[in-house]
Amino acid sequence: MNFKFIFLVILTLVLGSIIPLIYRHQKILNINQSFVSSISLYQRNLPSDWLVGTVTDIGSSVQIETRYGTKFEDLTIGTTISLGEDIKTDFQDNSSVVINFPDLAKFNINSNTRLNFTNTNSDNFLISLNRGGNLDFEALSNSNQFSITSLHLLSQFIGATGNFTIDSDIITIKLTQGSVKLGYNDSDIKTQIVDVTGPKKIIFNDTKRTVKLKNL
Repeated sequence: MNFKFIFLVILTLVLGSIIPLIYRHQKILNINQSFVSSISLYQRNLPSDWLVGTVTDIGSSVQIETRYGTKFEDLTIGTTISLGEDIKTDFQDNSSVVINFPDLAKFNINSNTRLNFTNTNSDNFLISLNRGGNLDFEALSNSNQFSITSLHLLSQFIGATGNFTIDSDIITIKLTQGSVKLGYNDSDIKTQIVDVTGPKKIIFNDTKRTVKLKNL
């Protein structure tokens, strides 16, 4: 038996399996060394016409999830708020937060509310109310516009001051100043547009898809 030949065969097999592993390890190592992780990939600057708000007052148990975050964290005064930020307050009555967008409006988010700043573009500012809902709003000029969407109702406010509340399937808007354009599909899936000028109390039944107006 040619033991030398057998040894060479075994050595060839061993090297044939080890060399590709060494090459692969070295290649991965080189890639890792040349790749520099940059947080800027995930924190790109917003366009100049997208608004940024600031937390000016805060109660207890208020939290935020940033647009690139994976969990809620405690909110503090001075925190800036913009596109994609999620805010939630607790069930306690003193859980609230005031957010001021200097060129647009001031929002007081009351207890048991969760919302998302879905769009902070100056021409199409949109807040999505995702849970509960008790929100005071005050436009900082008669021409400033912002929208709130919740359940099956879209409300576009102009120069408005008032309160937006959700209780089960009922949305109540107390419009003390300004105007609002309501958009929704009725029970026949036909789009309805209703223009309301304050002062008015607006009651939207999401189940029946009806709007009632009352004097404040």
